[in-house]
Amino acid sequence: MIRTRVLPIVLLFVALTPLVGCSTGEKRELLTEIDAYYSDLSDCDWDAFRDHFWPGATITTTWSEDPNDPPSVQTVTVDEFIEHANEGPGSQPIFEEHRTGSFIILEKDLAQVWATYDAKFGTEDNLNEWSGIDAFTLLRHNDRWRITGIAFQPE
Repeated sequence: MIRTRVLPIVLLFVALTPLVGCSTGEKRELLTEIDAYYSDLSDCDWDAFRDHFWPGATITTTWSEDPNDPPSVQTVTVDEFIEHANEGPGSQPIFEEHRTGSFIILEKDLAQVWATYDAKFGTEDNLNEWSGIDAFTLLRHNDRWRITGIAFQPE
């Protein structure tokens, strides 16, 4: 499977090249924003979650409701994601994601952050755990970094 072969290469790239074109202060700003995003997502604080995004931002992945069907590309706006959050992240007592690593490319006010993450979802008796990669695109305007889009892929 291509994903299985590509993930170790991406993780090696992330480990060897943590940031490109980025000062320590800019890296700290970006990672503070990304870590706050994960915190608000994990807390299901949807107003705070929404504030991490520029208007019109999207969240994209591939997904299939039936494991026997091939996945298709699924893109939703942030508001659509929040509207259905009680069917996903908000539907179980335990939901959390946290960043485990990152790779940053920065050019002026445009940044790309690839963040590896670990996630937990479910109950204490039936807890699912997985890892994945979030690819964030961020734009800085008026000294504020916000997300224009996320594409993600669980392992």
